[in-house]
Amino acid sequence: MVKRTKGARIMNIKKKKEVWIGLVGITEQGNMNLLEGAEGAFANVLTIASDFDEFKDHAVEFLNTMGLVITEIEDVESFTNRQSKNILDQEVIEKAERVARTGKTEITTLHLYDS
Repeated sequence: MVKRTKGARIMNIKKKKEVWIGLVGITEQGNMNLLEGAEGAFANVLTIASDFDEFKDHAVEFLNTMGLVITEIEDVESFTNRQSKNILDQEVIEKAERVARTGKTEITTLHLYDS
């Protein structure tokens, strides 16, 4: 039995989908030499999302199609929020504009590292 309080309404609140950005640590699946022998890399991923979990799902799926695996994720937030706090380089701004226009996930330049 469902009891309804007079005047009560169920609200379906949809979170706003927008461009999100986050720094990801990356390694390769197997020996594909995508990272040119480096132990790992990091880069920013930009995608359409409404929260951290959706960002992570899109980033994992996108990078897996490239033969890459996420080892860590940091500094995830809406691009609007990031832009209001930081001066961003032109590559990041252009990729964010493209993601907003196309809805497709993008990655910035990979920065390789060894331990």
